Amino acid sequence: MKEGTVAQAWATRVGPTYDWKGNSWSTGPSSTPTVDGERVFALASTGHLLCANVATGQEHWRKDLAAELDAEVNPIGGGPKKLGWGFTWSPLVDGEQLICVPGGPKGTVAALKKKTGEVLWRSTEITDQAAYTSPMLAEIGGVRQYVVLTNRSVFGVAAKDGKLLWNYRPARPYGTEVVNSPVVHGAFVYVSVGSGHGCELIQVTKDGETFNAESVYSNKNLANHHANVVLVGEQVFGFGEGRGWVCQEFKTGEVVWAERQKFRSGSLTCADGRLYCYDESDGTAALIEVTTAG
Repeated sequence: MKEGTVAQAWATRVGPTYDWKGNSWSTGPSSTPTVDGERVFALASTGHLLCANVATGQEHWRKDLAAELDAEVNPIGGGPKKLGWGFTWSPLVDGEQLICVPGGPKGTVAALKKKTGEVLWRSTEITDQAAYTSPMLAEIGGVRQYVVLTNRSVFGVAAKDGKLLWNYRPARPYGTEVVNSPVVHGAFVYVSVGSGHGCELIQVTKDGETFNAESVYSNKNLANHHANVVLVGEQVFGFGEGRGWVCQEFKTGEVVWAERQKFRSGSLTCADGRLYCYDESDGTAALIEVTTAG
């Protein structure tokens, strides 16, 4: 082996390739694997979920979510009925639970025993089809919960048993692909959807044993479709349709600055006080300071 080359340590098949012939965009996989100690969890576009050993790739267990859990993806935007563009969420490890978003009639959210794949509970009170978003861990009102965004709802279910705690249903359902995972900051949940929808901030409060969810604002100041947004401090950064790259106040929804000439649409992440922006068209990367000054 030449110096500096990298050898493959192991490879394990996750599942069949998504074979929808409408286009090749969703061949997949579209989900980022989740690593937890000695285990790695990977999801194929077709809904095959694998748990394997990190060091060797040895398979511990696998699930066919469509066949075993009646999993469904919202097909808005294209793709076969109940499968859409395929499964894209990333599994969430929380203690001994592996949190999944199969969607479908048996419950949108499912908790599996991470060591065996055994189903522990389903969120039977809410049965939305899955979107392309990942479940987010939160603690609101002193209750540990998982926050999920679908085409019809933003909701939270109890971590211990999947009981529906709160459910916010926007006045107009999202009539496009819902891609951005919700951003949870304290008791606030921020969502952004493209194709003319925009962004919304939801406040979740607890009164006794009851949760309430109300909209703080809803506007089109940051309508992000296929990339993502990040919260840094009290500002949200991301690419907004019709505005370019945007810095937005999290609590008010007001635009701090917008730049549409220097860099095309794409995704971003934040590290060491800087934003790493990635152009979705040609792969150009840009490094900028996190600032409200523009």
